[in-house]
Amino acid sequence: MCSYERIRGIALGLAVFGIAGIGLQPGAASAAAGDVGPDVPAVFVPGNPTCSQLISGVDGLVEFKINDPADGNFLHGTASFEIDVRSTALGPVFDWEIAGGQVYGIVAKGGPNANLYDYAGNGVLVFHDDGLHSPTNPNNGKYYGLSHISFCYVPGAPKVEVGKVCVPSASNPSFDADTNMVHTVFDVTIENTGVGTVYDVTIEEAASVFSDAVLDKAGSQCSLTAIGGMPVGPVMLLSWDGSMATTTAVKVADSLAEGAMLGVTVECDSSRSQLSNTISVKAKASAASPTFDVPLAMHTTTMAEQCGLSLQSGLTVAKACTSVSMVGGVVPQVCVDITVTNTSQQDVTVTSLVDVESNGQMVDVLGAFEAANGNSALLQQAGAPGDEVKFNRCYTPTATGMDALDPALVSYPDEVTVEGVGVFDGALIPPVGDPAISATASCPLCPQPE
Repeated sequence: MCSYERIRGIALGLAVFGIAGIGLQPGAASAAAGDVGPDVPAVFVPGNPTCSQLISGVDGLVEFKINDPADGNFLHGTASFEIDVRSTALGPVFDWEIAGGQVYGIVAKGGPNANLYDYAGNGVLVFHDDGLHSPTNPNNGKYYGLSHISFCYVPGAPKVEVGKVCVPSASNPSFDADTNMVHTVFDVTIENTGVGTVYDVTIEEAASVFSDAVLDKAGSQCSLTAIGGMPVGPVMLLSWDGSMATTTAVKVADSLAEGAMLGVTVECDSSRSQLSNTISVKAKASAASPTFDVPLAMHTTTMAEQCGLSLQSGLTVAKACTSVSMVGGVVPQVCVDITVTNTSQQDVTVTSLVDVESNGQMVDVLGAFEAANGNSALLQQAGAPGDEVKFNRCYTPTATGMDALDPALVSYPDEVTVEGVGVFDGALIPPVGDPAISATASCPLCPQPE
């Protein structure tokens, strides 16, 4: 017989995550509905033992003895035991199921001796089994009648917990101005805080994070990229096509031992400067469970667990005189170059461009800017092609200067002012309360010789 201490020591020392999931596995005949016969062999024990005499070294182990067992549901502390005693051609056998605990071993007493079913010692931790019996009576070859059943179990229930956090760094989160998307890396920690090994550990990202057809860009997504520090995939967990979100549940471990933790990495691309979402983890109490019967674990990233992205935003405007001429010999005309440049880490939409002429008249020149920019008000992020637009404007001015009657002193000053908004984060440029972004040029009628 394998000792429980040896099995437990080996199991807890193993890595219990990954697609090849290592850990305490159910026996070849797992306690699934319809099984015939116990999952572990019966071991003959002489005399009148209790399971606590045979299984030791288990923290929190509790023994529950049922005398003269019969069909029924038996309560012991927070645990519930369902017993079904059946008559067979070989004698009485019983099936059992526990809720609120995990059985490590059972003694079935009948006649002068007993049988031990050592689940933990055989590396099989289950919540139900069938066909257990007392020793065989050598006089008739049949099982002795059951005088008592003794359960050794640890109270509690299977449980997993999950956490999710963004750890900020120089590269997390990061911004891709080509797509106007933020890339955020989340560390997800899954812990088995319940009783016993859990199986088929599976994660899923909530679809609700991407739901706004205006705010959320098509192509927003979250993917699994690492399990236990080892790169995988990426494996799509959540995608958004601009109108509908699609989620995919992905298994991250075949099994996770009691008390063990597993780290996975989830990476998301979104059009949100600060992303929060809910991740859920489901698992099975045994590998043979037909459904995910471990309570669902969920976690939504809090403000403290999120990574906000603050982008540098700015515009500059420059103005230069190109010419002053007399149209028809009598009417002055001033021509200037206006240059608008995006100095931001993101694309910027120019929302206002106003030229204040020398006579104080305010002229909206945004249309001229857009015409020079392919009929677009959009400037690409700083350093990219299309981050600057220059256009020329001519107008008839009103003379100003120290002496408007002296041609040598006549000049035509004007000022241009620009405003914009960040495409990604909607930041106003300039921010409210900041000085205007402007440039002034004074164009002399008669330039002085250099």
